[in-house]
Amino acid sequence: MLRQAAITAAQRGHEVILCEKSGRLGGMLNSADDISFKKLMKQYKNALITQVGKAGIKVLLNTTVTPELVEQIAPDTLIAAIGGEALIPDIPGINGDSVYVAARDFGKGKEIGQKVVVVGGGLVGCEESIHYREQGKDVTILEMGDTLARDAWFLHLRATLMEMEKLDVKSCLNTRCTKITDKGVFAVDADGKEVFFEADTVVIAAGLRPRSDEAEALRFTAREFVRVGDCKECKRIYEATRTGYDAAVTI
Repeated sequence: MLRQAAITAAQRGHEVILCEKSGRLGGMLNSADDISFKKLMKQYKNALITQVGKAGIKVLLNTTVTPELVEQIAPDTLIAAIGGEALIPDIPGINGDSVYVAARDFGKGKEIGQKVVVVGGGLVGCEESIHYREQGKDVTILEMGDTLARDAWFLHLRATLMEMEKLDVKSCLNTRCTKITDKGVFAVDADGKEVFFEADTVVIAAGLRPRSDEAEALRFTAREFVRVGDCKECKRIYEATRTGYDAAVTI
């Protein structure tokens, strides 16, 4: 990720300018701020931000990096960490008012109803279900595959599934969402039967894909260019941080 790349580069004696499109540092990690079981992630994010300040890095908030801006700054090396974008399945009704996209809508004040259906049972979908169940909401996960949180580390997986069981989060595996309405979600189950799940809010947790095209548009704007984090490959925080560190030590 870009913060780790910036910190490591600054520690190695480089002059670093850190550009952030939004008004605050943190990126996707800001989604952990109000989630009870992600306090350590919030602390990690805040520690990185503190290190950015201590390293003397120049931070430009509310700044979108364009080829014109890069030409103006004229860096020797450009490290792109613009992240990933939410995968939006081609499902009728997915743009409805009751739909919340986990990787896109966090921090935007969308109201979550009492009955929640989460479409996608990866780690993000499972953690979303725990978060809303802790708030007393009725939560059901719909997962196309036959396994929940398959993208989690083993111990993280065990802890997540245990917490879901404790909170009585309902899940339906081998179930494919076919249509979303303001009343809920239509799906096809493992036996090929159409089923309906009532919902006030539908949370889409279908994963991320790299913002490859946006990043590649900057490739020839500096002498050296490298992609890190989710705009290179959407993985876990550890892998994203490692790509940022590796990019900085090879400059």
